[in-house]
Amino acid sequence: MAKPEDTPKPTTEESPRVEKPSHCLLCGLAGPTLLYGHWICDHCKNVVQAEAVSQKRKIVKEGGGPLSR
Repeated sequence: MAKPEDTPKPTTEESPRVEKPSHCLLCGLAGPTLLYGHWICDHCKNVVQAEAVSQKRKIVKEGGGPLSR
């Protein structure tokens, strides 16, 4: 009869991470192969930045925000 210490113990080694094809989080455009897959294309970055600047200007124009004195 086999003793408990003779049975092989399960290994807890992590499997190697695999790079997967990524997609833009906003528009879904296929992108580079990345380890974690978080990626935003240049077009979407520009659009988000332009919207942020526009919103900031709107807030300042209305008299709010840190630039109003």
